[in-house]
Amino acid sequence: MNDRGRVARRRLGAGGALCLALLVQCAWAETEEQSEAGPEERAFSWGLVYKGTLMGVASGGVDKVTTYHGNLDLTLSVDGEKALGWPGSTFFVHVLNDHGGKLNETVDSIQGVDNIEVSDNATRLYQLWVEQRLANDRFSALVGLYDINSEFYVTDAAGVFLNPSFGIGPDIAQTGENGPSIFPVASLGLRLKLNPTENTYLQLAVLDGVPGDPDHPKRTAVNLESGDGLLWIAEAGTGLDITGLGGGKLAVGAWGYTEKVDDVLRTDGAGDPRQVRNQGAYVLFDQPLYRAGSDGARGLDAFVRVGLADDDANAVDLGWQAGATYTGPFAARPQDVLALGVTYAGLGNPYRESVRAAGDPDPRDEWIIELTYRAQINEHFALQPDVQYIRHSDPSVEHVTVIGLRGELAF
Repeated sequence: MNDRGRVARRRLGAGGALCLALLVQCAWAETEEQSEAGPEERAFSWGLVYKGTLMGVASGGVDKVTTYHGNLDLTLSVDGEKALGWPGSTFFVHVLNDHGGKLNETVDSIQGVDNIEVSDNATRLYQLWVEQRLANDRFSALVGLYDINSEFYVTDAAGVFLNPSFGIGPDIAQTGENGPSIFPVASLGLRLKLNPTENTYLQLAVLDGVPGDPDHPKRTAVNLESGDGLLWIAEAGTGLDITGLGGGKLAVGAWGYTEKVDDVLRTDGAGDPRQVRNQGAYVLFDQPLYRAGSDGARGLDAFVRVGLADDDANAVDLGWQAGATYTGPFAARPQDVLALGVTYAGLGNPYRESVRAAGDPDPRDEWIIELTYRAQINEHFALQPDVQYIRHSDPSVEHVTVIGLRGELAF
């Protein structure tokens, strides 16, 4: 327990297990008639996804290390109306297990290399929330343990890449005492969403500013402390159809922490770090460019995202990603995806000055180019070879090439 003063401290290990057990009991109590119903008629929806990545350094100025990262996701979604007679409600439980090596401890990339690699291997209750939809689903409120990257800062075309920065930009991923509320540790929070029209949305989330328990990173915990403050994030988006193919998206967002943080460079009169605001903004664009096949399921999509963060509070003050994905590059394999993307993490001047003041070489901005191919072998199994070229931020390190192979089993 730290000296900031604790308002409340609740570990969710036992409570989360109890909630999961009750939902499992309800699911097993589902009638035979329900279990034979179609997906749209079922009260309970299960999901099991296992991802494993074998990845290693092929060239560059770091050790030639190969590691295996594994991630198991177990999810249960409950339709409140069908299961409990509660119209417009959904209950969601997400448990994950992360295991394997730590390749980025060797590569030391600012942005990471594999989006399932974590600092602390553990089994966690990751998400646990209830959502209520109203006004013909035009408004919804969600409360519980919630991953902001499930709905905020998302471009669908970028989802196939393995590098973490294609999930959420480094400008926000770097922030917070224990990170923002994203994989693998989520915060307790509230999310509100409004769809003024069929093609537009406004959403806002307010969450505990420090997810989990930094002193016990393997625990599932909610520690509401007076010094944690809050993380807020807001996004407005609209559909976009520049090419006439539909399915595009344009969105702008902003985020910030209510609790101030240490300045990365400047100090006050007593020699202590100045206290500054930690906030930022982003814009994203996602657009189909070409469609093939009679059903239009195959084709080329492109995306661009740019994010900014306060350089007084963060090392990375600019991040952007751009790329293209081609679904069904071969007519005989309509579900395969070929993708090429670039992600960039720009370092702020105050951080650079702090590095120089410590007597270290001036760091470089980091670039990563990723080429990947996801081959859908059958309904449940996919293989994905992947290559990443990293322009390292450390000028003394030769640029690094990382090669990997991911397998994914989904039910």
